[in-house]
Amino acid sequence: NRCFLGTGEQRVVSSVLRAFPGDVAAHLEQPPFVTRDILVPKIIDIADDGTVTYDLRHATKRPDWTYD
Repeated sequence: NRCFLGTGEQRVVSSVLRAFPGDVAAHLEQPPFVTRDILVPKIIDIADDGTVTYDLRHATKRPDWTYD
């Protein structure tokens, strides 16, 4: 490898398979789970007192950077 990404991915996947073999097998044997969107808001600012300001419009952003 010219970079560490391949090795890093192999280590992560193998450690997940070692730590959770039953969960991985159950997931592969059963029909896929229903997925749901999880909103991860964009942080605009963090004030000195720790107050976080989020971009509430970020969830409506389209791939072309316009909004709904």
